[in-house]
Amino acid sequence: VLLVDISSIKSNVLHLLDESGFDYLSIHPMFGPSSDIGLANIIVVVESGRKEEKIILDEFRKAGAIITYLPRDLHDAKMAEIQGLPHFILLALADFLAEKLNENLKYATPIFHILYKLIARMLNQDWRMYYLIQKNAESLREKFVQHIIEFHERIKDEKEFRNLFNRLKLKDSDPFILEAYKATIDVDSLHLLRGYIRVLDYLILKLIEKRVDAGRKIAIH
Repeated sequence: VLLVDISSIKSNVLHLLDESGFDYLSIHPMFGPSSDIGLANIIVVVESGRKEEKIILDEFRKAGAIITYLPRDLHDAKMAEIQGLPHFILLALADFLAEKLNENLKYATPIFHILYKLIARMLNQDWRMYYLIQKNAESLREKFVQHIIEFHERIKDEKEFRNLFNRLKLKDSDPFILEAYKATIDVDSLHLLRGYIRVLDYLILKLIEKRVDAGRKIAIH
């Protein structure tokens, strides 16, 4: 028998699997029930060496998933950074603006609209999973809150703010995602529907361009 563990937090699960006496594969699929597996990240945490594991991981690869590896002693600390803190930010924003979230959509910037969609997606899933993710991130979250208080004071200064932008600048500035959010907006008036179709046409053309580029890379391979 091969057990397959797909839990998001490993510290409270892996010791039980160790004690069970069964061979097990522990992975962390980094996508939700409404996501496509294509380009999804599957983190492998523990392998037992059985041939069935290779079959399972190969099927993920064939479906277009990215397989990465993270040691069991580092997994939960890394998840506190890339899951715990982002979820905490979204929950805090939702709680702070609880009575204004829907109202603010009337005036929303693309970034606010995307944050709203992320909040809605998270709050429509099982709260227990997110509670465990937040418990895992408690100590890091306390450091982050202290950092936020200090950060709040630092960015009052124009020079400090400019230096911050220059120091943290990232290469990935693709505006595609800021346009893609518009495809999630519900519209019903005639003029807005025309605008909606224009947005979809733009996104389709951009996606076709990306697909052609991917096809060229396949040809090279």
